[in-house]
Formats: sequence, structure tokens, C-alpha cells
Amino acid sequence: MESIKLKEDRAVLVENMETIFNAAKSESRDLTEDESKTWEGFNTEIEALDKKIEMAERQEDLNKSIAANISATKSSNNNKKEFKKYSFLKAVNEFANGKLTGLEAEMDQEAKRNNSGIVGLGVPTEMFGMEKRTNPQTTADADEFIPTNVGDFVGTLQAKTVLGGLATWMSGLSGNVKLPVLSDTTAGWVGETASATDAATAVAGPTLSPERLSSYMDISKQLLIQTNDSIERAIRDDMMGAIAAKVESAVLGESDGTANEPQGVFNAGTNVGAAATLSRTELLKFEKALADANSDFGRMAWIVNPEGREQLRNLANDIIATSGASTPLWNNNQLIGYDAFCTTNVIATLGSGNDENGIVLGRWDDCVIGQFGNALDVLVDPYTKAKEGQIRIVINSYWDTAWRRATSFQYGSFATS
Repeated sequence: MESIKLKEDRAVLVENMETIFNAAKSESRDLTEDESKTWEGFNTEIEALDKKIEMAERQEDLNKSIAANISATKSSNNNKKEFKKYSFLKAVNEFANGKLTGLEAEMDQEAKRNNSGIVGLGVPTEMFGMEKRTNPQTTADADEFIPTNVGDFVGTLQAKTVLGGLATWMSGLSGNVKLPVLSDTTAGWVGETASATDAATAVAGPTLSPERLSSYMDISKQLLIQTNDSIERAIRDDMMGAIAAKVESAVLGESDGTANEPQGVFNAGTNVGAAATLSRTELLKFEKALADANSDFGRMAWIVNPEGREQLRNLANDIIATSGASTPLWNNNQLIGYDAFCTTNVIATLGSGNDENGIVLGRWDDCVIGQFGNALDVLVDPYTKAKEGQIRIVINSYWDTAWRRATSFQYGSFATS
């Protein structure tokens, strides 16, 4: 490289200057006029070389960045081609017969290298997160796949899930993950020369720890040998839909996080209270509680189940109704000015009698959903359903939730109308 050669030339000049200087020093004298001119000449050359070295290094850095971009582009294109060629059904079929080959074997090895503990078929998560870009019956490039990340797949599954664009998603985790949260920081007015007030800042926070989520599907051997893209896609979507729905039902549940299930919002949040029925007055209590906790910003939204949405659609917006108009309180998926989502994943067994429905107004970026590892552990069982000509596929994945601040989620319950 040019910069290295220039630095070598510079080192020779420095060595020559040092020789002149040491010669005079050893004789306890000043430099002669000729020695001084020679020394100054070397110094001028070094200054010129320093400028050349700086320019050469800058150019080399630019060359590296160009090469890196080209490499990344090629890698991205190669990944797309690999995603296009990967067949989950082929991988399952070959794994069941003990002879995994081709791209599926490479992906299995990569998953096991990057994720310790996989005992079955290793399938990188992005292989399950693929979707068709176009309709295979009408477009020539129908076989082109695009990858989607863990955080995105929740919003595009067939099951009704709502947290994909609300919660904070983390993937590829390994080991417990601590999420530091600052609290109790204070300030105070003091005199001109008085000591500053102790801020009393505390550093705490929740920890993400892996909880195993297992799902399975029985597939006939006849279906397994099919190469139809729609069948492949349907199986992937169905299994990932089951996983995503179960993760979300845990997030929108009331588990305390100690029974092999992640902690739910109706345990981690702050309880506003129960109401016989929903009303505008009751909803404003949630908003006020969130504001009192200084948490009324960020990705704020309501989440409720179909029972709650039905009640809210039947309530007139009394502020607008006074002007002669009549609109439902739940209008255009908005509720008193905030986005509102409806899903059956919201628990409907709250209250002392386990007969009340949940509703929550939260700052959802304070909800962290973590997936441990970047691959799924797929166990292929050809024996349990052998007499029915089926193979059982069991998928294990590991998840947890962490709630940064309890006051960021104000929840309550209401009775069925």
C-alpha cells in the first residue's frame, strides 16, 4: 500500500536526523552549519511526507469502503438467491431420513454454529420470515423471496396480532440480558456557593431470561414430498402464526413470569381499577394516570379485546354529540385521541371471578420482547404418528418480556355487557 511505503521513507529520514543529532550530542557540541542545513532539509521532507501519508490513508479508506459496499451487495444478492432456493419441506424430509444435503444442510450447520443447544434441525429465523413478493399465477418473477426480520414478522402474520409496530423487539440474544433503567433523579435550588443536591439516581431494570415456547404440527409424508411453493408457504405461515400468537397472548396476559411463561402486561403494569362498564369518564382515568407518571409520550396505544371494542363502538362520543353529531367513542381505530387495537389475545379472565375483560393504555416502546438466538430448533419426529403416515414437527424457540417501567402501562378491567 502507498501509505506504508511513504511511512518507510519517513522512518529513514527520522533515523538520519537522529544520527546527526546524536553525533553532536556525543561530542558535547552544537550542530555545525552544514549539519543544521541537512537536519532542516530532512525535516522539510518529513513535513511533505506527512501530507502525502494523510492523503494516501484517506484514499485507502475510501477504497476499503467501496470494496465493502460491493461485497455487501454481492452478499445480499447471494442471500436472496439462497432464500429462494431453501425448502423447509425438503429439509424436514431429509432430516427425517438422516441425510440432510445441499443448502438445507448448510443452513442447519450455520444455525448450530451460531446457536448452542440446538438438537434438532437448525433453521435460521429469516428462513421462516420469508414471504412471496408477487402472485405466482400472474407474474413471471413470482419465485423471488425477500427476508423479513423478527420484529417485522408479527405485523404480517395471518393471526390477528398487534404488537409488531408497537413493542420493542430484540432478537439474537444469548444469556440473560439486563435492561438498565434510571430512576429517582432529582434536582434542587441551592445558594450560590452551597453544595449541589445529590441527584439520588438509582440504576435498576428488568432482565430478559429465556422461556421455552414449543409448538408442533403433524404433516403427512405424502404432503412432505410436495414441492409446491404454496404448500411450503402455508406450512411456514401456519407454524410461525402459532408461535407469534402465543408470544403475544403471553405479553397481553397476567402471568407473573415465574411459571415458565413471560410476564404479562396485566401483572407488570399499574392497575387503574375495575369498572362495571366502559365509559369516556373511565377511559380518561387511564390517560391521567399515564400523564401523572410522566409516561404519556412515545408509542402510546390502547389494546382491548372484541368485547371491549363492541362496548366502545356502542358509546357515543359525548364531546362531539353536544354539537349535534353522533360518532362512536371508538372511531377509525382511535380512542380519545390515541391509536386503538383489538385482538382476542387480550385476556378476558381478570377480576376475582375470572369473568372480566382487560383493557390497557400503554407506552409500548417500554415493552421489550426478546427472542434468544437467531434460529429455531426444529425436532423431526417420524415415529409418534408413523402408523398414520405422518411426521410430527416440533419447533422450540425461546422468548421473554421485559417491562422497563410499570407506570408506562395503565390497565383495568370491565365486565361483559
